[in-house]
Amino acid sequence: MPIAPDSTMRDAFHLVLSMPTRTDPLSVQRAARDFAKREFSGFQYAMVLHTFETDPDPHPPQHPHVHLTVKAAGLDGIRLNPRKADLQRWREGFGEALREHGIEATTTSRIHRTTNERWKVQHLHDQTTKGNLLDRQKRAADTPGKQREVMYHYEQVMRTLARSDRREDRQLAVDLVRYLGGRGRIPETEKGREKDRER
Repeated sequence: MPIAPDSTMRDAFHLVLSMPTRTDPLSVQRAARDFAKREFSGFQYAMVLHTFETDPDPHPPQHPHVHLTVKAAGLDGIRLNPRKADLQRWREGFGEALREHGIEATTTSRIHRTTNERWKVQHLHDQTTKGNLLDRQKRAADTPGKQREVMYHYEQVMRTLARSDRREDRQLAVDLVRYLGGRGRIPETEKGREKDRER
């Protein structure tokens, strides 16, 4: 089933499976292979591992990642047509494969993540064009409101931890503030209490 050069259909989907910088690249590659074998067994697919040393990009990212391209038409004639729930299932499936290879990984929906990481699904019309980027998460109309709600809850947790009598709780609050890059803030009064407790 070749891809026609003038096709107007989504002929292939491009997924990027990535992990943080110091993750073992070969384990990421093996996890991606296991994930693809389970999830796309009825489809033709190809994948490549990129590391900082092997990525052809002139400004390669530091983190290891696998590019996985899946042909939309299945071997049984049924076409791949992913929705938001599928993207989350794929994320969970990749996370499970990572854990099977000894990499600690958690899976959360985008609104519960605090960085800009996201799944990118791209369809390719032919090999000479990159096609149109389909960022399915952008279609969730209420995402900004949900993100504000999630950040509000994180801030409440940080406030509670900052008031704790236990040093490790207060340290966790500080770590959360750093992790969130300043988006969640502990009020100055709470910081003052932290300094008083350490005296």
